[in-house]
Amino acid sequence: MINELYNQTWRKRDVREEYKLFVRDVQLKTELKKNYNLSFQMAADLAKICNCFREVRGDGNCFYTAFGFQYLSMILMKDQPNQFEEFTKKYANIKMKIFSNNFNTEDEKIQANLRTEFFKILSQLRMIKDRQKRKEAFIKQFQCYEDQKDIDCCLYGLSTIFFRNLADQVVDENNLAELLYDRENLLIWETECNNNEVVISALAKSLKIKILLVFFQNNGFELKKYEEQYVDQVILLIKPGHYNIGLYQEN
Repeated sequence: MINELYNQTWRKRDVREEYKLFVRDVQLKTELKKNYNLSFQMAADLAKICNCFREVRGDGNCFYTAFGFQYLSMILMKDQPNQFEEFTKKYANIKMKIFSNNFNTEDEKIQANLRTEFFKILSQLRMIKDRQKRKEAFIKQFQCYEDQKDIDCCLYGLSTIFFRNLADQVVDENNLAELLYDRENLLIWETECNNNEVVISALAKSLKIKILLVFFQNNGFELKKYEEQYVDQVILLIKPGHYNIGLYQEN
C-alpha cells in the first residue's frame, strides 16, 4: 500500500538523486545561516536555541515529516521505556486514513494493517539495545526511499499517515476544530493545511511537549513557543511554504 501510494505520487515526478532522501543529513551553523540568509546577529541569536538543521523533502508532507521525525526520534531514544510503551498503547487504535486522487485507506482492514506495520517497525527499532545504533537505524530507515535488502522504505509514509491522523484527532481533543477552516487537508497526502499553527498548538497540548516554531523572513526570524512548561521539545523551521527540522547540539 505504501509503495503504491509512492508510485502514484512522488515517484511520478523527476527528483534529482540528492533530493530523494525524505530527511537529509545534519547541516551545521554555517549552512543554517546561509540557507535562511540570516544576518550575523540573527544567526547568533538563533544559535542559542537552534544551531544546526536537517532539510526535509519538499513534497507537501514537509510539516508532518519535520514533526514526525523529531517526535519519533525523541520517544525512541528516551531512557524511560514507559514513555514509549504509553505512546504505543495510547494510539494503538488511531485511524490511518489517507486520501490521494483515486487512492484511499478508508477500509478498516487496510488501516489496521498500516497501523500494525507502523508500530512493528518502531518496536523493532526500540529493541536495539545500543542507543547509538538505534539512532542510526532509525535515521537510515526514515530516510530510505527505495526498498533495500535489510529495510523497506515504508517508515516515512507510515509516519506521515500516522501524524496526519493524530493532527486530525488532537484538534478535537483541544476544541480547536472550529479554527481549522481547511481541516480536510489534514488527511490528503502531500497537501498542507493553511493554518498549521492550530495543529501545532493542539499537538503540543496533547503530546505534552514544547514546540518552538522559527519563522524566517526578511533576513531574520520570529520565534513562537507552545507549551513552554514541558522539557521535551520539537523545533520546526519554516520559510513560507516549507518546513525543516531544527536541532540544537552542544559544542
